[in-house]
Amino acid sequence: MTHLFNFKARFAPAVERGLRGLTGGKRQTMRPRRKRPVKTGDTLRLYCGLRTKATVFLGEAPCKKVQGYWLHQSYYLTAGRPHSGGSREAHALAHADGFADYDEMFSFFEKTYRGTRHFKRGRVRLELVQW
Repeated sequence: MTHLFNFKARFAPAVERGLRGLTGGKRQTMRPRRKRPVKTGDTLRLYCGLRTKATVFLGEAPCKKVQGYWLHQSYYLTAGRPHSGGSREAHALAHADGFADYDEMFSFFEKTYRGTRHFKRGRVRLELVQW
């Protein structure tokens, strides 16, 4: 199955670097689970400005991994295991997704999903999709 992903302009250069395998490239995205879930092996078509006159096709890649996450301001859960938001792993996760640190990443997702079904009791439920 093929899935389209749209990226904000701030992430587009990092996505392009990631598709070329360059250092500092973005090779993942965190999104709410889709109606038609992404699975390992699916084709990912990556865009910036999708559904506008300024649409830019960034590239295409196979999905390598999909993993569920719950993000909270001070921690995150994956595979049922808690991790501190201040840990090295949390900052590495945020940096790989294009953010300076975990706090910036959580703030972004909180602003984006607060008031939706994806945000409950101070946590946002997302899937990490890697290519």
